[in-house]
Amino acid sequence: MKSFTLTMIALVAMTNISWGQIRVQVAPAQPYQVPIPGKPGEKTEFQPIAGSSPDPKSLEVDEVESAKAKKFVRQLSSAAYKERDSATKDIAKMGRFAVPALKDALASESSPEVRMRIDLVLPKAEAEDMKARVSCFLLDKEGKYEHKLPGWTKFKEQLGNDKVTRELFAEVLVNKKYHPLLLACDLPANELGAILSSHYLDVQNRANMNQNGRSVNVQPTTAEIAVLAFLESMHSDKVMPILTGQVYTSVQSYLYSGDVVAAMSPSRQSGKYSTVLKKILLRWLDTRESFNGLQQAMTFAQSWQMVSEVPKYAAKVLASDAQNGNWYPKLQALMLIGQNKDGKKYLPQIAKVFDDTNLLQQAVAGQAVNNIQLGDFALGVAMKLSGQNPKDYGLEMKNTQAYANWQQDNYYFKDDKDNKAEDRRKACIKKFNEWIANQPKDEAKKDEPKKDEPKKESPKPPVKPGKDCGDETDTR
Repeated sequence: MKSFTLTMIALVAMTNISWGQIRVQVAPAQPYQVPIPGKPGEKTEFQPIAGSSPDPKSLEVDEVESAKAKKFVRQLSSAAYKERDSATKDIAKMGRFAVPALKDALASESSPEVRMRIDLVLPKAEAEDMKARVSCFLLDKEGKYEHKLPGWTKFKEQLGNDKVTRELFAEVLVNKKYHPLLLACDLPANELGAILSSHYLDVQNRANMNQNGRSVNVQPTTAEIAVLAFLESMHSDKVMPILTGQVYTSVQSYLYSGDVVAAMSPSRQSGKYSTVLKKILLRWLDTRESFNGLQQAMTFAQSWQMVSEVPKYAAKVLASDAQNGNWYPKLQALMLIGQNKDGKKYLPQIAKVFDDTNLLQQAVAGQAVNNIQLGDFALGVAMKLSGQNPKDYGLEMKNTQAYANWQQDNYYFKDDKDNKAEDRRKACIKKFNEWIANQPKDEAKKDEPKKDEPKKESPKPPVKPGKDCGDETDTR
């Protein structure tokens, strides 16, 4: 009998035939999950099981079912083939109630046949168990119970416990493919980065799927984009670079999708998961700290029409060190701050660019050729935001029309026999920095209480004297 079993195992290995195809009539393992993310026309809604309880304790396997499952698992190693075959079918019928016994056996069992039989029935049982747990999770509409689900503790801690957040989490949870991602929330930056790299490789492969001889572009769902952005926001992009092959990658490739734009645009803010998606993506923007990451944050804030956020990220770009002489993001940042209604608040950050000598282009004035530097444009933007005339500082303008204020070639320093352009530039920077230093501090902040100091109450108006002045009764 032993030699027959070993022969059958070898046959299975060589011919790639499953045990179910030989004798055991158990349905192939099909984990319950939402269809492949992004597949056109497929419904991804998860409906809770009718009659389920919101309390996860209701899912515990009782002693009777546990004893039954252990008995069937022991029969998998029976010397009689019929008993092994019957036990496999019985375990399959038990579904999720057999999961604890199957996992315990898998951890200790050494028999190849027993392990193969467990591998055959465990995925479907685990899928049923996850379906029951997600159903329980969704029925807990007020978030009263503790649910031990992969990644939920961190998700709840960072994003809250409202209905929309739970629905988004559930959509990710029912697909077992995402469990390694959810379990990786608390990992150090290098380990989490490696897991994300592996997942992005899978996403790229999905984008080039071949079905029935034709190419199918399968893009991530909104829920998948949300969980990827959530994980990327666990660490600064400075300490968690994500490499796919030799290329740095990120969720930013998928942030132009319709659902993302609808959630982030102030004029729309629509979509099933818009509220939680916005929380996640704002966290993602705030954890971009590398020069390239800050450029991405600035670009997306502009693309999503987040008017109040754009200058914040643009100012961070100005304050960071450009990589490989790439000055264009700083030019773009200056233009965005210059045209923003709150741009004047960022004069100190603009001042950091005054001495940037990167050459934008050359301006021809008569016979002279004047070099226009990035710092010259920064000076012009600063003066326009502060309501001053650039010519008062020796800074020339090619065009005084309002539309030209934010054109990169509009400001330059004249180079002639009386004064060199560089001397004018240095004098201009010195004069404007002195102007900034002499500006009064924000009046609004002057009366703000210091940390841990109670706010001062406004004095009450004095009581006008009258004949009833001493009467304590309120006669208003």
